[in-house]
Amino acid sequence: MNNLSPGALVADERSIQVVLDRMLDGYSVMISMAEGELTRVLADATVATLDEAEMIARKHAGENNFPWHKVAVVCR
Repeated sequence: MNNLSPGALVADERSIQVVLDRMLDGYSVMISMAEGELTRVLADATVATLDEAEMIARKHAGENNFPWHKVAVVCR
């Protein structure tokens, strides 16, 4: 028996995706989080390096109590 209300989310119902696109002036990084059927953008920025993109992605994952090893990263 679980103690969750019918609308409560569990960790497996959340996901974070990071999409990196190479641009002339650096990298476009878009971070989105899906919770159940809702998806929201956590960040959308252009940065100079992949290290900066990773730093932003790790920051947002941490702020949302999401484990980094479960973040899906897509490089295009």
